[in-house]
Amino acid sequence: MKSTITKKIIIASLVAAVLPLLFACSTEAPAADSSALVVNEIVSSNKRSLVDENLGTPDWIELYNSGSAPLDLSGYGISDNMRDLHKFVVPEGTVLGAGEYLVLYAMNASDETPNPLVTNFGLSKSGDYLFITDAYFGLVAEMEIPSLYTDVSYARAVDGTYGYSGVPTPGAENTGEIYMTLSGVFASQNLDALSISEVMPGDDATGYRWVELYNNSDSAMRLENYCLSDDENNALKWQISSGTVPAKGYACIYLSGLGSDGENGTHATFRLSNEDTTVLLSDLQGNLIDRISWQAGVPGGVSVVKDAAGAVVYTAYPSFEAANSDSTFTSLEMTVMDQSDPVHINEVLKYNTLSAIDADGDRGEWVELKNFSGETQTLLGYFLSDDPDDLYKWALPDVTLQPGECKVIFLSGKNRSSGELHANFSLADEETEIFFTTLSGMRTESMSLAGITRDNISVGLDSGRNIRYYATPTPGSDNVHGFETADQIGCFDNLGVFISEVCAANEIKSGKNDWIELHNGSDQPVDLTGWTLLDGVNGTSSYTFAGEVIEAGGYLVIECTNSSVKQGAGIAPFSISVSGETLMLKNAEGTLVDTFDSGSLTPDTTSGRIESDPSIARVFFQNPTRGEENDTDITTGVSPQPVFSDFSLYHTGAFFVTIRCDDPNAEIHFTTDGDEPSLDSPRYTEPVEIKKNTPLRAVSYVSGKRISEITTATYLFEEQHTVPVVCVTGNPTRVREVMRVNDKDDKVERLAYISYYEPDGSLGVSFPAGIKPKGAGTVAYSQKSLSINLRSGYGQSSVTYPFWPGYEFDTFSALVVRNGGQDWSTARIRDSFSSRLVEGMYLDNSATRPVVVYINGAYNGLYDLNEDQNGEFLETHYGVDGDTVEFIRRNQTPIKGSSKDIKRVRSFAESKNLSDDAVFAEFAQWIDVDYFTDYFIAQTYICNSDMFNQKYWRTTDYAVKWRPVFFDLDFAFKTAQRDMIAQYFNVNGVPSADKSLTYFEIYIGLKENAAWRDYCVERYVEVVETYFNAQRATALFDEMVAEIRPEMRRQIARWGKPGSMSEWEKSISQMRYFIEERPAYALENMRKYFGVSKERLNELIAKYRQ
Repeated sequence: MKSTITKKIIIASLVAAVLPLLFACSTEAPAADSSALVVNEIVSSNKRSLVDENLGTPDWIELYNSGSAPLDLSGYGISDNMRDLHKFVVPEGTVLGAGEYLVLYAMNASDETPNPLVTNFGLSKSGDYLFITDAYFGLVAEMEIPSLYTDVSYARAVDGTYGYSGVPTPGAENTGEIYMTLSGVFASQNLDALSISEVMPGDDATGYRWVELYNNSDSAMRLENYCLSDDENNALKWQISSGTVPAKGYACIYLSGLGSDGENGTHATFRLSNEDTTVLLSDLQGNLIDRISWQAGVPGGVSVVKDAAGAVVYTAYPSFEAANSDSTFTSLEMTVMDQSDPVHINEVLKYNTLSAIDADGDRGEWVELKNFSGETQTLLGYFLSDDPDDLYKWALPDVTLQPGECKVIFLSGKNRSSGELHANFSLADEETEIFFTTLSGMRTESMSLAGITRDNISVGLDSGRNIRYYATPTPGSDNVHGFETADQIGCFDNLGVFISEVCAANEIKSGKNDWIELHNGSDQPVDLTGWTLLDGVNGTSSYTFAGEVIEAGGYLVIECTNSSVKQGAGIAPFSISVSGETLMLKNAEGTLVDTFDSGSLTPDTTSGRIESDPSIARVFFQNPTRGEENDTDITTGVSPQPVFSDFSLYHTGAFFVTIRCDDPNAEIHFTTDGDEPSLDSPRYTEPVEIKKNTPLRAVSYVSGKRISEITTATYLFEEQHTVPVVCVTGNPTRVREVMRVNDKDDKVERLAYISYYEPDGSLGVSFPAGIKPKGAGTVAYSQKSLSINLRSGYGQSSVTYPFWPGYEFDTFSALVVRNGGQDWSTARIRDSFSSRLVEGMYLDNSATRPVVVYINGAYNGLYDLNEDQNGEFLETHYGVDGDTVEFIRRNQTPIKGSSKDIKRVRSFAESKNLSDDAVFAEFAQWIDVDYFTDYFIAQTYICNSDMFNQKYWRTTDYAVKWRPVFFDLDFAFKTAQRDMIAQYFNVNGVPSADKSLTYFEIYIGLKENAAWRDYCVERYVEVVETYFNAQRATALFDEMVAEIRPEMRRQIARWGKPGSMSEWEKSISQMRYFIEERPAYALENMRKYFGVSKERLNELIAKYRQ
């Protein structure tokens, strides 16, 4: 007692000392009399007395205006610390009306729980202090808060005195009895009013077991007066450490064995074990207050309760600290469901690759339940499981099923009980049974999945509730066409409409579409109206039939193309991948009728079905029979591709290559001259010796199967190159046909195999493609440039590989290996350097890097590997439809599409007054002004005098406007002083060597507009001072020269071009001089042509110089 008195004296002294100082600091008069404000009630250990949706269960302080007038509390301070009286400041505008209450939340504030009435300090359960001051630090109230039990308040009585209440009333009048002592709150309680209302014998969702107590009295019950035990011989096993039970309320205690170390509630010092079947509640003298006992083996998730008569029953709906569920049962013994039960498992699909897709886009196993009764049923009280030892694994929600209605539940493990239903488990490969249980009568059933080994075969009930197997799962609807065993199910229904033949690869450049053939195996015509063909298991593209009828025993062919210009009536809007496609056929009701995996196809094969044998999923035909009965000359698959023991590029001495195949019955045939191996090629019988540059190719053949894909490797006995190596391998005769072309009108394309090796000799990527001479005049050079075209007819329409590290694109349908063009005999770097120099500008330039090329093992020199600037370039870079691209050479010659629009645009530029900004704005709808401007700047800066080669492209929907193509730059970087600007504005055209003229109406039109001229001048300076400044340009140039310098001696030795290393170095020095000197000459040329003052030019240089 002495320490308490001393503490009070110290606090009083502090108040006396501090408050005068605070008042002395105030320059304003204190607020009006606030004596009407009183502390009405405090709870310093709150669990149930106040629960806030956002804040949880904070301690709380209740203020009351006992006066007759409103009281403005703005700026009032609330604190538990005498030295910080405004620890919490009441928000501005807070007015407490006469007779009103204000509850403050005594807790630490956080960003997650913003609330203006959170004090940012808590109250101690063992006792604390409270100070209230007005806005001017005038003391309004002070209070010592005594030690309190959980959910017991320190409350103000009507006479103004304070005491203890077992029934806190936050925000309302204190109506409960107020006791002068804390023990008085509980002194009159009837111990028998407390009873055991529920026990969870197994772990709940939190991982704990618990007992629930119920207070049947009208006042709170103090739990320290009770003991809990699981031992009949030791009723006093554990005295409840603390807590209260509110009147007519519940309290749960975890039987975890953790004691005071537990979290989120009160924990007993003993743990309820699986063998325990009793919990006892006693008073402190060991007198039994209540007990509850149960059968051993209570399932997980099931709790023990008492019914209205006090008998022990069970429920699958535990009610933690709440009234018990009315859904109970008396026995734990399970009985098997029969036809008297209303709801059953109707269908299960374990291996789902084609059936139902969930809302997340996933395909997985599912179970379908059906209400077989004539009344509406709820699924509440039913459970699904994959574990016979835990039948209550996932509780179904309160979802109703109408008579005959089916409901699909995905067995995904996602655990969703609203909207689309997902169980909290999924089926492992070894699991072969699904269990369905109801606690109403403790009934259960299971459905076996044993014997199902193929995808997309379901098991379920037919109309007579017999177990049947289904080739076509029907999630959400009745099952049809069942089989007694899974083995009886064929791969397709040959007595209905099915996909009978597919063609995905036609001859190169044949212009023919892919096609799908349907066959009606029934004896009746079938109207296909509303049926759909889908491309891919997710059905991203589809074709809907409209009026087509397929006669009994008849055939129907649907052509397929993803080309927008080829689409029309009766043509499906998708193509079929040569590497294989899953095609699906659905009827008008959306039921899946057939699925077909086309497999890998080549121009000489189709795939399909043997119409009389549904047990075989797919065969291949060497003789397509479009619209007719399928050919009998078939193969059933593809022979496995051979594997070489060594794929490394570089070698220094003779070695042997072992060739193996996964099928021991396969014949292996090989070639060493680049030719495609066939069954007439040498048969592999022993390791192949390699002792010189060699292209090794091999195939395998298994009787009854197609010949395998070709395995190709190139072996070099060469000094290792410093740049990547491109190996071109192909039939020697066909390759020679390509390499001997000397006229641009005689170009041919032939199949070859391309292998790309990184500088360290590791294989990067390989693919089949067509090779074709590239260029016009340079096609006559002995070292040919080659286009590398990937086409579906060759087996691959694109390649994905990072040929240019750091480049944002890595999928290409066409590449070029370029010989240096007309710069072949000099620096051979002008074109590639120009392309690299303009990176980042408004230009469609080509990605490029140096490589060396070997053709059938023979060195063919140094090349630039470029991205081909064809129609697919726009598809890759801008995501446009390639069929909408128009590509024009020079004045108006169409490479692709029509020249009609470019003629119109040129005519507009020539005939209209583009000095008028409104007319210019109209013109700018069709041409990309930024691209034309940067093209003009780049070409005139680098002085590319080959003005004959002008190309333009756009898309017909103007997603890409007309713009020039930045290419063929071999005549650049020759004379630093040269001025080419005027040629782009020559109204008479610019002549070429053949006397023909190239016209530049678009540039002439642009120049007419004053705003464009101003823009062009400033942009010219910006580009020269940033992209083309000598420091940046020379650094890039030196880097690129250093990359090819080690390769030049072999290039010169092979072709004699350039004439020598010294000649090449001289050309390099001349280019470097141009790069260093060109900026000043270019800017001066531009200044003079556009009439820019020197002062203005210097301003712009200062603005952009880096």
